[in-house]
Amino acid sequence: MITTGGIGVYSTEVKNAATACPGVGRGTVTGVPRPDWGEAVVAFVVPDDTGAFDEAKLLARCRSNLARYKQPKVVRVAETLPTTVLGKIDKKTLRAGW
Repeated sequence: MITTGGIGVYSTEVKNAATACPGVGRGTVTGVPRPDWGEAVVAFVVPDDTGAFDEAKLLARCRSNLARYKQPKVVRVAETLPTTVLGKIDKKTLRAGW
């Protein structure tokens, strides 16, 4: 759970909205430390091979499907995302590399 402005945000809910956007191959959402809000919601995405990814469309989709406090403040686009030995996306590494 991400705590932003004293409110809890389930990262899975935000991830589902972000990864449903056309052009997104894989992604995750996590909170990164912010001195003013506690944590900021950040989406990390890997575009798929179609070339249809558009960051503006992803943010618009999140705006239409999520409350304002749940929307990603930043979208980070990467070629790959770090994984654990079990093949899950390593959110700790993403937070540390922020």
